[in-house]
Amino acid sequence: LLYSIICSIVNTNSLYAALLLSKVYQEYEDKDKTFLASH
Repeated sequence: LLYSIICSIVNTNSLYAALLLSKVYQEYEDKDKTFLASH
């Protein structure tokens, strides 16, 4: 999955892809924190 994300960043607009990736990463990080806090 990570490899395909890197490839998509290389193959598309790097700035847009980086912003999108950071947004997705932030959402996953928030979910992980919520998950850890609830358990």
